[in-house]
Amino acid sequence: MPLYKNKKPEVELGPRQGAKRETVCFFEHQLKGEEALTLRTAKRLFDLANETCVRKPWGIMGDTDLVLVKDPQSQEMCYSSVMGALGQVFAVHAYCGMESYRLFKRLASGAPLTAGEFFGTQRSVTMEFLPSGMLPGPDRELARVLGHPLKRGTLAPQFRAGRPGYQPWYPTEAEGKVLALCVESVLAFSEDLEHKPEAGYWNVEDVYPEVFWKKDGYFRVENTLVQVTPPPLPELPKLDEVRLAKLSKGDYPVKGIVEVDEFYSAASVGGKNERKACVRMVMAADAEIRCLYMVHAFEPTRSVGEVLMEAVLQTVEKGRFVPAEVRVNDESKRVLLSLLRERLGFELRAVSELPSLESAKRELLQTLGDPGPISSD
Repeated sequence: MPLYKNKKPEVELGPRQGAKRETVCFFEHQLKGEEALTLRTAKRLFDLANETCVRKPWGIMGDTDLVLVKDPQSQEMCYSSVMGALGQVFAVHAYCGMESYRLFKRLASGAPLTAGEFFGTQRSVTMEFLPSGMLPGPDRELARVLGHPLKRGTLAPQFRAGRPGYQPWYPTEAEGKVLALCVESVLAFSEDLEHKPEAGYWNVEDVYPEVFWKKDGYFRVENTLVQVTPPPLPELPKLDEVRLAKLSKGDYPVKGIVEVDEFYSAASVGGKNERKACVRMVMAADAEIRCLYMVHAFEPTRSVGEVLMEAVLQTVEKGRFVPAEVRVNDESKRVLLSLLRERLGFELRAVSELPSLESAKRELLQTLGDPGPISSD
């Protein structure tokens, strides 16, 4: 395979004169307890943003034309997408890891997907170009330090990182390095594509161009087949023996069918300088009389199994009965509740629909101002 040297353009987003070098790192207040973005990595990102504006990779790539590169630290594959062909949003968005690739596939297929489901699953890094007047204060400060004029009518880059269960937030040093690698790989590939416009990199499903980097700054591009693996087996939650011991003394009646599920809303919570968590809810509803037994919010760090188990336990504790049957909408969720089923003795089924719970879920999401389903259009 031919090797090409990745060249840097001389054109920039803004002049560098007067750039202040006393700044050591960025987003410290927003990333307390984490390693903030260093000046060195921020400058690298800013330079890549300049080059992206010059090369305009969205002129030769669509948003489903992925470019692959492996993160040398985590050894995870990153799947980079370029947005801008429609002339509305200009960005380089990279999906990180297999779970995020499965999310990309679902989104690209047009399958139903809510904004909450997207934010609850995705792990990503993004460079987006916005009118400079739209940049929040910390982003404006980064642009100012790196010499952007921030004049009306100019575009400026905004860097973000997404984690499962959270809205996109300011990148840490590690996330900034991954973003830089992904953007540089997209630009390197666009250079390769200029030499081989007839290559047909995306003609086969799950086959994409992958950029391989050498230590001297050279690269090569090869086609790579992405082996889509199934989600890992769920980790069973630990039973709360204290609560179960109390329930065993209650001699509660066994009755009814209860639908249980957990989900994310795109609505977010968090302080001014805190990473914004998506509202994560769990519900339990009666399948027959359509009443809501419980609804509770949890932080994204809790496992799916813990949250589902909490729904059943709270239903039993508050309703003072043990369900004759519990229904979930996915086989993996049925597995997560299997230990609790053995202890409490209820039937446990995975079904295609939870009509009673979905009705209550829709009302709750509307109350939270959730935007609802999204599409890849």
